[in-house]
Amino acid sequence: VIDTVAPGPRAQVRIDPVGYRDPWLPIFGTPNAVTGMGPNWRYDPASGVVFTETRQQSRPYTEDLTLPAPDPDDLRAAQGPDLVDPSNLDTAGISPAINSLAHRITASAPTRFDKAVALQRFFTDRRNGFRYDLSTGPETSGSALEDFLFRAKRGFCEQFASSMAVLLRAEGIPARVAVGFTPGYVDGDERVITTNDAHAWVEAYFPHYGWVTFDPTPLADGRATMTDRKSGSAGMPR
Repeated sequence: VIDTVAPGPRAQVRIDPVGYRDPWLPIFGTPNAVTGMGPNWRYDPASGVVFTETRQQSRPYTEDLTLPAPDPDDLRAAQGPDLVDPSNLDTAGISPAINSLAHRITASAPTRFDKAVALQRFFTDRRNGFRYDLSTGPETSGSALEDFLFRAKRGFCEQFASSMAVLLRAEGIPARVAVGFTPGYVDGDERVITTNDAHAWVEAYFPHYGWVTFDPTPLADGRATMTDRKSGSAGMPR
């Protein structure tokens, strides 16, 4: 599988893990090079993950990166083959009710980009009744996904992200769930990111531009970082 990356400015950041022990490391944007974290770390370009085989402390490390900033009009015009793993298009188990919901939400959206924006707004528009909650509604139908989409409409970021990914795939759009951190807060000339900033969002694939972020979780505390309402996309550390 050949991946592609949306163009954008390049930057370099130093990341200093404090009390962080995990088999994967946070990265920003799309890494061009990651150095300094110690032995036995690897980068998987297909998933965008820096990982190792055991949970361990990383040394401070430096990342040279690209911050993808695709223009909405370019994404609307994006055409070409989907150079992704077939699992990102898997629709096995999607019920007729969920297929119907996806078609209804995107009925007036002419392009892949507009469909993704319409699906994101389905979750973030307060008029639709969805809300962020660390507790979930009771199961009543035997399908946790249908209970969430049609009845309870409350849950945490993983539920919003996985639900939007399913709806994207129902529309034939490659999608995957990404897990990482929102941007935290600025402290002097540093940015501080803690476990309180852990988050999940959706990435949809666009030919020639690669994976583009959409965040469907209706967070009220500003952590979703939806800076471009026209595009509906947001860049976050992973």
